Amino acid sequence: MGCACSNQNHSKEPEYYNSNSKTCHEPRDSMQHNSNQVCVSDEDVVVAQYDFQPANENDLQFRKGDRLKIIKETGEWWLAKSLVTGNEGFIPSTYVARAQTLEVERWFFKDMSRRDTERLLLAPGNKPGSFLVRESETTKGAFSLSIRDSAPEQCDVVKHYKIRALDNGGYYISPSMAFPSLQELVKYYSSKF
Repeated sequence: MGCACSNQNHSKEPEYYNSNSKTCHEPRDSMQHNSNQVCVSDEDVVVAQYDFQPANENDLQFRKGDRLKIIKETGEWWLAKSLVTGNEGFIPSTYVARAQTLEVERWFFKDMSRRDTERLLLAPGNKPGSFLVRESETTKGAFSLSIRDSAPEQCDVVKHYKIRALDNGGYYISPSMAFPSLQELVKYYSSKF
C-alpha cells in the first residue's frame, strides 16, 4: 500500500508469511466449535489488509477489504467467518485490522519513523500532496500528519504537522479548527490539496 494520493504500491504486509514457502503454522484446534460462540459486536469484525491464500485446508481464503467475524482468538492464528462467503477457517491475525480502528485507513502508518516517512513520501511515484498519518515519535498518544510539498526552485520537501488531541476526544492541527475524529481531520485537509 502506498501513501495516500500516490501511485506507489508500498506494502505494509507482514514479512513472516510467505505463501510460496512451506511454512508450518502452529497446530490448530479442531474446526468444531459451538455456533453460539459466534461474536456479534463490531469489535469482533475485522477487515482484511491483504489477500490471503490458504496454506492448508483449515485456512480461510480472503481478499483485501473482506470483512471477517472473529470467532476465536488463539495466538497468531484466529478462527474467523467470512462475512462475504460465509466460510469459516483460520486466518493470520497480522493480515487483518479491527474494523473500527485507524489500521484500516490506507493513509495510516502506525509505527513509521519520521525518517522513514520522509524517505517514503519523497520516493519516485509520490507527488506533491501525497501524505500519511503516523503515531508521533515524541509525544505518546499523539499523531503526525506528513505531507509531500513542492517548493519553488528547490527539491520537494516533506512537512510534518503535529496532530493534537482535545480532552473531549477531538483532534486538531490548528486550535481554531477541531474535528471529532482523525478521519474527519484527514478528510478536511486532504480536500485542500
